[in-house]
Amino acid sequence: MRQIGKIERPERAVRFVDYLLTQGISAKTEEHKDEWTIWIHDENQVDQAKSELDAFRSDPEHSRYVEAKDEATAIRKLEHLQNEQRRKNVINMQGKFKNPGMGGMIGPTPVSITLMVLCIGVTAIGLFFDEPTKEGNSWAYDVYSFAQFFSPVDIDRAQVDPLVSIKKGQIWRLITPIFPHDPNGIMHIFFNMYMLFVLGRRTEAYLGSANFFLLCLFIGIGSNVGHAYCTVLIEGEIGPFYGFSGVGYGIFGFMWMKSKYEPNPLTYLPPQTILIVMFFFILCWTGLMGNIANYAHAVGLTLGMIAGAWGKLMQK
Repeated sequence: MRQIGKIERPERAVRFVDYLLTQGISAKTEEHKDEWTIWIHDENQVDQAKSELDAFRSDPEHSRYVEAKDEATAIRKLEHLQNEQRRKNVINMQGKFKNPGMGGMIGPTPVSITLMVLCIGVTAIGLFFDEPTKEGNSWAYDVYSFAQFFSPVDIDRAQVDPLVSIKKGQIWRLITPIFPHDPNGIMHIFFNMYMLFVLGRRTEAYLGSANFFLLCLFIGIGSNVGHAYCTVLIEGEIGPFYGFSGVGYGIFGFMWMKSKYEPNPLTYLPPQTILIVMFFFILCWTGLMGNIANYAHAVGLTLGMIAGAWGKLMQK
């Protein structure tokens, strides 16, 4: 919102705002020290609005300004009716599809189920079948980590170049950190799998399995690479990081934007769901939840929101 100028008389300020509305420019007026400030909602319309204000000041009693009141009133009535209809549609959607992720409206979701099996299976291997190396490290988790963190040479190099293991041809490490979870923290994998079961299946039903797979691949690689570089650049070192939560937050971000710009029974997210997920996102940054890959959360959420709002962004 941008201020473009002031008008001394209130009736003229209202008249000018009405005229702007007939020209497709949304504005409002505020009283300030016996003057009325004109505010423009859309930054892209500021220059046009300033030109209109200059013309208005030269002849505020011109018929085109005086007669704009009736047309502006009609426009506001139409906008009110449209907003009411949108509100009713959202309420109806919330009532009819209160929990679509758990209902029968979702068909087969093979990618979501496969990801759940892989996450649970890989974590179980690390918990029940892992055999420490002679240095006391975990060989199972080393296979899936972003870099060979239990190789003394690679761990030193990774502090400068997080892609050291990938550059050696171990490209699976770009995505595999999303599968293992902390075997000593059951809530870690429980929360991630719940997100995948509820939001992942809905997103897959909305996008189709192939597109959902590509979305998860995009967010998974992006959040892993983003976390690795952020820890090196911001904290000066990198350590092992695991878990599906970066992708989980990315899926949430995607659905959040779709719920806002393209709401339908599969993408709709109740406001309380958004508040709860964002509460945990912020809580993780406080350190109260332990050692969390917060950069992966942030990058994943950002990438998911961009993907979800891509069509809207391209319209601007």
